[in-house]
Amino acid sequence: MVDLHDLSNAKVDVLTAAATSWEQIATKLRAMDGEWNSVVVAKINGSGWTGKSPELAKPALQRGNDQLGAAATEASAIASVLGGAAKDIQAAKDKAAAVVAEITAAGYTVSQDGGTVSWPAPDKATAHDPEASRTYQDKCRAKAEGFQHRIGNVLREATEADQRACLALRADATTDKDGSFNAQAVGGGPEADAKRAAQLAARGSSPTPNSWNSTACWPPTAATRCSPPGSTRRSGRRASWFSGTTWSAPTPAWTV
Repeated sequence: MVDLHDLSNAKVDVLTAAATSWEQIATKLRAMDGEWNSVVVAKINGSGWTGKSPELAKPALQRGNDQLGAAATEASAIASVLGGAAKDIQAAKDKAAAVVAEITAAGYTVSQDGGTVSWPAPDKATAHDPEASRTYQDKCRAKAEGFQHRIGNVLREATEADQRACLALRADATTDKDGSFNAQAVGGGPEADAKRAAQLAARGSSPTPNSWNSTACWPPTAATRCSPPGSTRRSGRRASWFSGTTWSAPTPAWTV
């Protein structure tokens, strides 16, 4: 589970920059694929070269052509996944910031992980009046629980985006027994997710939460070394691209 500290300090620009770089790689690979096809494969095929050597060479040259195209498809898919993750995480980050600002404006505080919302102690008159104190605490507790629920919803959105991106990277940045690039990579977005689910189902796999991991998968070359998303409180481990300085809040008087 992504916590509030992770989300608030997420370096979304890193994902955005990575998406741009991967798309640039895809563009270069497509250009190489076209050049390989027109300069190498086409000329060899039209050369009149005959005999056993061309029979062996032509399939290998065609595989090179096919692999460049597949590599471009895979790189573009990775760019799409990272770009989509950046947008989803930024949206969740903005929502969290808005709720935290509202909490602060109300005089309440929220813990770094987002699991606790606190409110100030009552004034002396209220504190010494049992009925007034009970009313104050009940009112503040209800408001704090509302804030906590909203923070929890945003953190779930961020966690789902994180998991969704990792599932997509693990599925798209894959290979076969021959070490081929993935010509069936589909990228990010609802339509791509549906295609990917169908591909997994055809292979007898299922895109369940147990098969998800965090975007510690990023960069995609580390996809096989993913570790689960964590929060500071629960596991002491954070997704690798969630980082930043620790922020502090006033010591709470009352908490939920």
